[in-house]
Amino acid sequence: MRFSFAIALAVAGITTAQSFAQTAWDQFFDDPNISDSICGVVNAENAELVVLSDTAQLMIVTQNDTILQDTFVDANNNVFFENQPTGFIEFFDDGDGFRSLWWVALNGQVVAIDPFTAAPSASTALPSEFTNVACDACEFVDLPPAEICDPVVGPDLPPIEIVLCGVMGDEVAASMLFFGVVGLKHVRRKR
Repeated sequence: MRFSFAIALAVAGITTAQSFAQTAWDQFFDDPNISDSICGVVNAENAELVVLSDTAQLMIVTQNDTILQDTFVDANNNVFFENQPTGFIEFFDDGDGFRSLWWVALNGQVVAIDPFTAAPSASTALPSEFTNVACDACEFVDLPPAEICDPVVGPDLPPIEIVLCGVMGDEVAASMLFFGVVGLKHVRRKR
C-alpha cells in the first residue's frame, strides 16, 4: 500500500498549518539585470514550498500546507535542517528557460525531501531538468493571506465605472455593482 506524501509527513510528526490565513510567506526578487522574476514558490525535486515570513521556516504547499518544523532559512537564503546547513535558495534557469526559485543542496543539485522523515537530501537532478515549474505561491497555498494574493487597488488606478444600458431600479444597479466589486477579489496577478 502506498502512502501519500501528505499522510507520510503527518505520521512523521510534521505540523500541518491550521490557521495559515494569518501568515504570509516571503517573495523572492531576482537580480533585475538577469530577469524580473518574482517568486513565492521554492521548488524541490518532489515538492513546492514557501518560506514563512514570521518564522523563516519552510512549508510544503504541494498538497496540504505542512510546516517543516526543523527548517530555518537565514537572511542570506541559506537553509538549515536540524541546525545543519542543507543548501540554499537561489534562482536558476529551469528546463523552459525561465528563472525560477530552487532549494539546492550544497553540491548544487536540487534537494529531495524524504516523504517519511521530511529530511532533505541532494537529488541527482539540476534545475534545468525540470519544466512547467511553479512560481506563484497563490496557486498552491490553501488559505492565502489577502495582502499577497489579492490585487491592490490604489490611488493610481482609475475608479471602477459601470455603465448600465436600459432602465432599471437602484436596487438592481447596486446589487450588480456589489457583485462586480466582489469579483475583483478573485483576480490573481502574475508577475
